[in-house]
Amino acid sequence: MVIEVDELHSIFDERRSLQDDLRYLREVAYLDIRPICKTLEDFSYADYMLTKSNEWSYEKEWRIAKTVADAKRIIPDSPYDICLFHMPAIAIKRVILGARVNPEDRDRIKNILRTTPHLDHVRLQQASLDERRFALNFVDY
Repeated sequence: MVIEVDELHSIFDERRSLQDDLRYLREVAYLDIRPICKTLEDFSYADYMLTKSNEWSYEKEWRIAKTVADAKRIIPDSPYDICLFHMPAIAIKRVILGARVNPEDRDRIKNILRTTPHLDHVRLQQASLDERRFALNFVDY
C-alpha cells in the first residue's frame, strides 16, 4: 500500500529556523560513492540521512526527519521504540493498494475511507500489472 500526501501541506515544513535540518521534506541525493565521516566536524546530516546509492534512484525519494521529542506517542518496543507523529487527515490525498491486495482488506480500507468523515476526500485506487508493458495501471474504487 502507498499513501500519497500533499507535500505542500504545512505539516511537511515545520522548521524552527533556517538552519534547522529537521522537520521539513528534503530530496534524497543518489550517489555512486558513500559519504565518509572521519571526524565529528566532518559529519553532515545531509550526507548520512539524505544520501542513497544510485541503485535506488528510481524511487525519487523525499524524507523528513523529526526528533523523538516531536513524537505524539511512543510505543515501547525492542530493540527500538516506535515513535508516532501527527499526520492531519487533510494532508492525505490518495491510497494506492497493491496489485495482490486481499479483497477483504481492500473492502475494509474502502469502508474506513468512505465512512470516516475526515477521510472521505481520500482517493482510493488499486494497482494492477499491465499485460503488455512493465508498468502498473490504477483503477479507482
